[in-house]
This record gives sequence, C-alpha cells and structure tokens, in this order.
Amino acid sequence: MAVTPVTIRRYKAAVVAEFNDILDEASRNNWSTPCKDRWEEFTEYKYRPTPAAARAMCAGCPLLGGICGEYAEVTKPDSVVLDGRAWTLGKPAPELVSWAA
Repeated sequence: MAVTPVTIRRYKAAVVAEFNDILDEASRNNWSTPCKDRWEEFTEYKYRPTPAAARAMCAGCPLLGGICGEYAEVTKPDSVVLDGRAWTLGKPAPELVSWAA
C-alpha cells in the first residue's frame, strides 16, 4: 500500500480518536493516570521539565509507552509533557545536551 497524504491524515485521525477514546474510558472507569485532574501541571509550566522530571511526572501511567507516545508523535504538541517526555515545538526534549565541540 502506498503512503499518501490521505493515508497519513487517516492514520493521525485514528490515533487521536483512539487516544481520546482511551482517556474517556479511563475517566468512566476511574483509572488512574498521573495527569488526570492535574492537566495544568503537564501543560502550563514556566520552565520545561528536565527529561528525568518528565519521566517522573508520568511514572506508573498505564498509557506510558503506548497510545500516549503515538498521540504525541502524530500531533507534534508544544509545551506539554506526554509519554514521559517534555515536548516543545513538536519535538521531544533531547535526553542529553552536549555543549562540547
């Protein structure tokens, strides 16, 4: 099957829909996710969390490493912690920044 812009849009739409469905199901069933009822902490921060802090914020989340990461990859969020990573301008923060030449 050829990858076309239409195929990519459909895939992105399907991931977003699945992510929202899972969050709705989590809410209905009282599943615990670290961001539940604390979304502002994951989106409205003054300074981007370090990689270690972002991982700690999402520790124990049942969506970690699954649909949350897929959602982040397709939506390219800005200034949000998703899947244990701090995203800025559509990219996850680097794990390690080296200033050496």
